[in-house]
This record gives sequence, structure tokens and C-alpha cells, in this order.
Amino acid sequence: MTDDFLIILRSGGIAAALLVISVLLTLPQATRRANRCLALLLFILVLNLVHGFFSRSTIIEALPYLFMLGFPTYLGLGPLLYFYTRALTDPDWSFSRAQWVHFIPLLITWLLLIPLFLQPAEVKQQMMAFSQGSGRTQWGVIFLSYVPIMLSLICYSMACLIRLRAHRTRILDEFTSVEQVNLNWLRGLAWFMILISLSVLFPVPEEAPRLYWFKIVSVALIFYIGHMGIRQPLIFHHRTGPTGPQSDDHDTATSPPGQRFKDRRAGSSLKYQSTGLDSEQAQQYWDKLQVLMKTDQPHLAPDLSLAELAQKLAIQPAHLSQVINSCAHMNFYDFINGYRIQAAKSLLLEGASQWSILDIALEAGFNSKSAFYTQFKKHAGMTPSAFRRQS
Repeated sequence: MTDDFLIILRSGGIAAALLVISVLLTLPQATRRANRCLALLLFILVLNLVHGFFSRSTIIEALPYLFMLGFPTYLGLGPLLYFYTRALTDPDWSFSRAQWVHFIPLLITWLLLIPLFLQPAEVKQQMMAFSQGSGRTQWGVIFLSYVPIMLSLICYSMACLIRLRAHRTRILDEFTSVEQVNLNWLRGLAWFMILISLSVLFPVPEEAPRLYWFKIVSVALIFYIGHMGIRQPLIFHHRTGPTGPQSDDHDTATSPPGQRFKDRRAGSSLKYQSTGLDSEQAQQYWDKLQVLMKTDQPHLAPDLSLAELAQKLAIQPAHLSQVINSCAHMNFYDFINGYRIQAAKSLLLEGASQWSILDIALEAGFNSKSAFYTQFKKHAGMTPSAFRRQS
């Protein structure tokens, strides 16, 4: 792999990152908090690509004080990935002074490197020449330098995975179409960060080729993160206050999203502790919901959410969620999709043979064929095609 190829690769990655950063910072206000975290993460990647570009040219020799200047910023990748995850999954989260504690390792590393920055140019040039070698000693020094960075990435990526697992449970209580809000791409990115970190923590001899691959991975990450970040929509559109008419008999406010999130993690017995809904009124809401499902068939709307259904019933979303969980013994996602599968079965039994499976899926309220197949097999125990042949 030639240096010319790496120069072209770095240049393309830098240009792409700067373009993506400018796009992220100009997207609508609703997603700005998360996008700023992602833009900073990309800036760290591009900063180190620029540093790598300088280190392979005569620029670093002419300006030796740039040596190692951007390296500590890698310690910001983990916190920024976690903050991005928090911003997407918790509408109550915002960056506060307390969050600066996550960047203390980065600050400490910069302080520890001050003696290096103060060295004469000749000493820095010798260190640069040493670091660009490919022997065991050189890689040992590089390996020890990367250990804190990779351990940080592993810890923060695991924190992201824990957060995303709770998010998965939460969206099933509030949405019926989860393909755009499940953040599977972010989960995959967190696992990738863990794997790439582990690959550095277990080095093998002759590491020069691996360093080239890491540059390729950095550029690939820029393109992937940029593409997915720009496409990622706002998830919780209805979190600024109670949703739906406040016509409940009980004078209780909807639990704040942050509190409801904590309640879910505390266990099912505490999940709706603050809603103030008794069993008698829950049964009334349940009866009202069943009538609405039969007459208005709201499940046929492909992007139906808990807040929208609660608005149709003129009750609070937290109360509706409690009613579905306690009376139907399932989450909102499974409850609505159960009705959709029944609608699909009716279409299949009524002899809509001229309709394709995709047509039936869309008519029943699903957004995609794959989601329809998954839910049909879950609720009916067979595929739609098998059900059609059987009937």
C-alpha cells in the first residue's frame, strides 16, 4: 500500500468530514444537540487525519511543534459517542458543567505532554523519526500510547450499548414503526469501536501494515458516521410536555420522559407508580380503547405512535401505556401489530389473491415487507405465504 494512496485517502476523508460537519451544524434545530456531538466526534477524526497527513510530509519537519499535538484528542471520541447516544435516546438530556468531567483524561494527557511540546525542534524530529519506524520497539511505544485511548473507547462504547438496550425497550412502548428509530446503526458502531479497540490492545509483530489499515478504517468511519448521522431523524418528537388532551378525571400530570425512563429500569412494579391510575379507571380506558380499535382502526396508520393514539382517546400517553401493559400484557408495539396481523389475515382469507404480499403488508399498516414477515411469523406462527396456501 503506497503513501500516495494514503495521501489520496486522507484527503478524501478530510474533505468528506468537513462537508458532513457543515451539514450537521445546519440541520434543523430539533436535532442540533445530537448533531453537535457528532460533528465534534468527526472533527477529532479529521484533526488526526490532518496530523497524519503532516507527519508523512515535510510540513511536520518544518513545524515540529505540531508533533503529538492532536493525539490526546482521541480520548474525546468515547465521551462524544456516548453524549450523541444520550442526546438521541433521552430528550431531557443536555450538556451541563458536570459533563466536563468526562474530558479530564484528555486534559491530563495534554498536561503530561507539555514537557514534550517544550523540547527543542531537533529532539522532536528524532522522536518523529523513531515513531515512524516499524520495529518491535517502536510498536511497543505506540501500543502503550494507545492503551488509555482504547480502554476509554471500550468503556464508553459499552455504556452506549447499555443505553441502547434500554432505548429498544422504550421505543416498543411508544412506536409501531421502529426501523428509523431503533438506532441499530449506532449499536453496530459501538460494537465496531469495541472490536477495533481490542485489536489494538493485542498487537502482533510487524505492525506497520496495521497502521495503514487504521487510517483506512478512520476514513471509512467518517463516511459511515456522516451518512448515518445526516439520515438519522429526531426520535422523540413529543417530549416537550404532556401530549394529548388533559381530560382525565385524575388531576395528575404525565410523568416526565426522564422519570419514565428511570421507572422502566427500576422494574415493572414501579413502572407506573406515579401515574395515579387505579384499576377501575384502567378498565374503563381499556374498554374505550377496544371500541376505538374496532371502529376507527387506527392501527392501519403506518406511523402510529402512543402519543397519537392517546390523543384519539383523550387520555394521557402514560395512562394508555399502563392500560396496554396491564390489560393486554404486552407492549404498545406488539399490541398494535397484533391488530395489523389480524387485518392482514382477513385480507388473505377474503381471497385477495391478486394482491402481492407487499400490498397486503402496506394495506395492513406496515411500512416494510421485512417487518410484516417478522410480525406475521411471531403472531401467526407461519409466513404470510404459508398462511395464504393453507387458507
